[in-house]
Amino acid sequence: QMIVTWAMLLICLHELLFRPGSIISVISMTEKDAGRLLNRIYLMYQNLPAHWKIALPTIQKYNGKGGIIVRMVATFGDEPESSVEACATNGNPGRGQTLSLAYWDEIGEQKDDECRHMYSALRPTLEGGGRLLMSSTPPRHPEHFWNKFCNDEYFGDN
Repeated sequence: QMIVTWAMLLICLHELLFRPGSIISVISMTEKDAGRLLNRIYLMYQNLPAHWKIALPTIQKYNGKGGIIVRMVATFGDEPESSVEACATNGNPGRGQTLSLAYWDEIGEQKDDECRHMYSALRPTLEGGGRLLMSSTPPRHPEHFWNKFCNDEYFGDN
């Protein structure tokens, strides 16, 4: 495996720790898959040197079914909390809030129609100044959302 997913999750951890008020969503095929990605973020946080963590916000994790992390919250004291949540592709990231960052993993492995709906759900985030990170192994079907998006064919004529 390549290190792309780990690098994207490191960006999410950085956002969580250094941008108070951030609302982050980690999106994967199922909430359980996304929760496993949050577990990786927490693992990276736990393995930071102890003397670094003294100056960092505290992290509270919230587990869902099966002990998988579904949400983490960073508390900064006087500044607004930041949070990162696990979201399934067929879910609703941000639940009415504009996200500051969304990371969408393994898009090419997900159903095309769900990808198109998820991207539509993420449009307010992008239009509101939020950022979207995406990574995937290539899908098998050339008409899949991921192929169309990467080849700049999703939006039609420019």
